Amino acid sequence: MLLGKNDNIESKGPLAGLKKKWKSLEPKKQKTITILIFALAIVAFASLGYHSRHNRVNKEKKGHKPETKEISLNTDVIEKSLFRQAQDTINQQGKLIADMRKEIAKVKAATEEAARKNKASSGRAGIAPPP
Repeated sequence: MLLGKNDNIESKGPLAGLKKKWKSLEPKKQKTITILIFALAIVAFASLGYHSRHNRVNKEKKGHKPETKEISLNTDVIEKSLFRQAQDTINQQGKLIADMRKEIAKVKAATEEAARKNKASSGRAGIAPPP
């Protein structure tokens, strides 16, 4: 087939009829058919890939139940954490109570001081207290 020699040789074999038909087609139709064959091959390959993946996932879902993992809580750590939180709350409330006691003592001292001043000032004026 070099340099146009032997163009009239007939093809032999099982695909001889197909080769003859292919040569009789216009180049535009040959190009269209080639593109369609490639597109069909790509779609077939993608479809096979999808179905193989999809079937594998379904087999895993149907065949095997996922193993359950036991979760163990470390109760000592939880108890210690709760204890620390409770101690912090108690300490805060203790400080608040101590502050309130100081304030009460200040108010009580101020009230007694005011009462002493009133008693001292009323005793100096010579006014006798009412009977």
